[in-house]
Amino acid sequence: MSEKPRQPGPGSLPDFLKVCVQKGILDERSAQRIELYRRSRSFGKYQSTSAIINDPPDSGLTFDNYMVCKGNSFAVELAKTVANMSPSRLPYNPLYIYGDIGLGKTHLLSAIANAARDKKVLLINTADLETEHERAERLRSRAELREWLLSAEILLVDDIQLCEGREDVQRDLFSVLNHMTRAQRWVVISSDVPPTRLAGVESRLLSRLRGGVIVSLQMGDGNERRDLIRLFLDERSMPEDVVDYLADHITDDVRVLKAAVAQLLTLHEGPQTPLTIDIVQAVVPLPDGVPESTKAPESASPDHDTTGPQTPTNLDVRASQFEDMLAGVESKDRDASAMKLLKKMLAGAESKEEQSLALQIAVGERIRQLRNAKGDTKAIQQLEQALDLLREGRMEEAIRCISI
Repeated sequence: MSEKPRQPGPGSLPDFLKVCVQKGILDERSAQRIELYRRSRSFGKYQSTSAIINDPPDSGLTFDNYMVCKGNSFAVELAKTVANMSPSRLPYNPLYIYGDIGLGKTHLLSAIANAARDKKVLLINTADLETEHERAERLRSRAELREWLLSAEILLVDDIQLCEGREDVQRDLFSVLNHMTRAQRWVVISSDVPPTRLAGVESRLLSRLRGGVIVSLQMGDGNERRDLIRLFLDERSMPEDVVDYLADHITDDVRVLKAAVAQLLTLHEGPQTPLTIDIVQAVVPLPDGVPESTKAPESASPDHDTTGPQTPTNLDVRASQFEDMLAGVESKDRDASAMKLLKKMLAGAESKEEQSLALQIAVGERIRQLRNAKGDTKAIQQLEQALDLLREGRMEEAIRCISI
């Protein structure tokens, strides 16, 4: 391998781009494209694969400082599973995480890489991979690129939607994903959209992406957004009405919310401008110019409901029943830590899809335990049948099956 390129120093273009993203001047994808162009010109065509696309994860992006809320807790638990457990223990691979820009997909992938320091982890962006694929084509070194990707114990691929329309890149990705999952090595994919909304992607790659666990990231509710703002403030002060305004009007992008807080703090701490709602409205306009009068009052949202305790839904009851049934067939020598993690995942699942996925993982883990312990064949068959029913979305039948 050739020597690593010189790292950019203070005041360099990467530093400038980072500030632009933080201030909301540039979105992250545009900044990535600019930086990618700079790197492709400065590295030279004979630089090694790893020098170009294997940037070490940002050490500041960890699970400890990832803001967990109802809309992302299930994805966070799954990401921790990847960092701490072998896919042979939880055979649901690859993990596909999707969500809008600014909801923490790259942070989550970086957190996996930082938590799995004892493993060989490759974190790559699809845009970088495309550039390196073109270089490999010119140098006739695609085999070298593929071999390098396959050397990973955990492969993290960010922004896979960027490969839309690139059949050559998709073919190589399919080959790598196929090999990695068969070799029981983790693959984690991130995207802005679920696999069903990827356009210009080969059907066999789509099938592979849909063959594991698919989980979404969503913004927190009003109260959680307020907590997030206070985290961004880092013990600095901001009027409560300003905090409320930001939390009520920036509801779908954590990065935009963080940039708004940074802009207001700069305005307040520099020219000593008092932070009033009028000032905030001038600096932080509503998304897409929507008039404030058209915004639904926050009090109408579920997180401000004052009607008292909510009656559990049928889905909640069924999920609880299913978990109780699984507990009833557990053996004394079961893996306690794995089951504890699975129960946390189940508790964090908000939607019907996420609850079903959590239950599938729990049943799959129980099947593995019974097989390893050479447990009752009939019990294993019942669990396998229940797992098939869950995959088909037939939860009631799955419960009846395991209750026999």
